[in-house]
Amino acid sequence: MSDGAEEKWEKRQRRLERQRRDADRLGRFVLSVVGLLVIGAVAFFYARGCTATEEPAAPPGRTVGPIPATVDDDSRMPPNALDVGAEARAKRDGVNLRREPGTDAFVVTTLDIRQRVRVLDRALPEGEEHVWYLVVTWDGTTEGPRGWVRGDMLEVSDAPESSP
Repeated sequence: MSDGAEEKWEKRQRRLERQRRDADRLGRFVLSVVGLLVIGAVAFFYARGCTATEEPAAPPGRTVGPIPATVDDDSRMPPNALDVGAEARAKRDGVNLRREPGTDAFVVTTLDIRQRVRVLDRALPEGEEHVWYLVVTWDGTTEGPRGWVRGDMLEVSDAPESSP
């Protein structure tokens, strides 16, 4: 081989090697970007508290789904049951506000400790030992989400009642 042909061949080999390195870098870059997008999407849905199988929470002040019929016979209600219109508070953090009475019902949101609620209705479903209350959260002037809370998760509020 002549010196010119050998030099051309080496130049071509260096160029091919550079192209391979660049393709490798580009492939790693694309994989990194795709990985970051997947991580970002997972973080976004996790932060929103939604998964593909969950239903979205109700907008503030609206009831989600149908409201089951309540007990017409007050004789089934325990004597310490809260009256409709009563003001109560959550006993602890993380009290579930549910779509309907029952521990297997969809959780609309959770209440913070001492969150104020007003009782809108009450029910004692068949086979249940606890009264369930349809409540609306409120801060004394503005209503928030509505849903059902199990009676033992609420306590009578010591604050004077005022209209929402």
